[in-house]
Amino acid sequence: MVSARVNVVHSGQDRSWAALATLWGMTADSPGPKPRFSLVEVARAGIRLADEQGLERVTLQAVAKDLGLTTTALYRYVDAKDTLLELMVDVAIGPAPHLTGTLADLVRTWVEARWRSVRSHPWLTDVGLRTTPRGPDGIAWQESLVAGLAGAGVADPLGIACQLDLLVRGTPR
Repeated sequence: MVSARVNVVHSGQDRSWAALATLWGMTADSPGPKPRFSLVEVARAGIRLADEQGLERVTLQAVAKDLGLTTTALYRYVDAKDTLLELMVDVAIGPAPHLTGTLADLVRTWVEARWRSVRSHPWLTDVGLRTTPRGPDGIAWQESLVAGLAGAGVADPLGIACQLDLLVRGTPR
């Protein structure tokens, strides 16, 4: 029984959850030296690289170099490129817009705000939808639109919200 727990604890999936928990502010301070950077700062380094050089240039080695770290030291913050990308997307899209008004108003406000984030960071269209958002800003974007659609009486607000997101992110392609 103990060995099964050890395997789960050391799996990459659980380490990516640790990064997300930190982003959500759900982890306590750990013993040892305080990290030099926050996860948001690590994500912003990746965002800078993606904005300037394209998503294909974002590697753990390049982000570590940008931060003045070794690649091994970066593993203290993120366990894999997929985790880094997930954090980058959440930080790049920023806070969700406040939605009010008619159905048309709230959809327009949401779509225009989402479009601005995609235009500011064109590489967002290259990051595939692997799962539903797990970071605080990604969930807030989805939640704001779903709540607005549900409040306006739209059937299947989650399905419509997902379609709108795909439409906005897929249009530039």
